[in-house]
Amino acid sequence: MDEITVLGSTYRFLARGRDTGGAYSLAEETFFGDPPPLHVHDREEESFFVLAGEGRAVVGDRAHTLEPGAFVRVPAGAPHTLVRSGDQPLRMLTLLAPGGFEEFFHAVAAWPGGEEALEDDALAALAARYHCRFVEE
Repeated sequence: MDEITVLGSTYRFLARGRDTGGAYSLAEETFFGDPPPLHVHDREEESFFVLAGEGRAVVGDRAHTLEPGAFVRVPAGAPHTLVRSGDQPLRMLTLLAPGGFEEFFHAVAAWPGGEEALEDDALAALAARYHCRFVEE
C-alpha cells in the first residue's frame, strides 16, 4: 500500500492496476482541496463511495449529493467534478476500472520541482497521457 498527496487529495492506494491485472484500482481518498476542473476519463469508469464528509458530484448535467453512504458512478466519457461542502474533507473509496489512471497521481507527485511547478498546460498534457482531458464548462 502506498499513499500520496496531490491536487487537493490524499490517496491511500489499496489496490493499483498493476496489482489487479489492470482490472481496477481502489483508493481511500481524502479530498480536502478545491474542486478539480471538469474532466473526462475516456476509458475509465470511476465510482465514489462516501465514508465521511459532505459535498456534491456533478456528472454530466446531474448533481449528486455526497454524504456518508452515498455511491456515485461516473461512466467513461462523462464530464464530472467534485465539490466539498464546508471545511471538512470528503473521505471516499474511489474505484477506477480499468486500472492505471492512479499512475497519473504518481506522475504529478514526481513532477520536477513538485506539483507547484506544474503549469496548467503541462498538467493537461500529463492527464492526456492517462486518457483524461479537461473540458470547458
